[in-house]
Amino acid sequence: MTIQQSTETIVDSAISQPAPGASTYKSRHPETQALHGGSFRFDPTTGAVAVPIYQTTSYQLPGTQGADKLFALEAAGHLYTRVSNPTQDAFEQRLAELEGGAAALALSSGQAASAFAILNVARTGDNIVSAAGLYGGTGRSSPPR
Repeated sequence: MTIQQSTETIVDSAISQPAPGASTYKSRHPETQALHGGSFRFDPTTGAVAVPIYQTTSYQLPGTQGADKLFALEAAGHLYTRVSNPTQDAFEQRLAELEGGAAALALSSGQAASAFAILNVARTGDNIVSAAGLYGGTGRSSPPR
């Protein structure tokens, strides 16, 4: 079996089967959820229970068919670190579990969080009114008209 075939097999099976080391235990204790929540339970290769920090910018795509599935959002996986990575995914799953949400989104700054919150509710032609102290330079980033 080639590397391309094996990675395509992994992508195909990831949709139907939980990952090795995936957590099936659900705790009501927030301390346990913070440390062990989400789908990551342990690294099947090393047995480590702490989520590893993946310091990479890109990922090996699983061949052309697997890449097509990833880009079409038909399969779960990571394409580029600015979009997602395993460390961020584990954090977001744990945060969603702690807060009782369906999902969570981790952003790199308060400015990004403010922008996402506003862009999520604003429509074309809407006016945005904010306090001068909303977040640092937020008021100055959108000059008044």
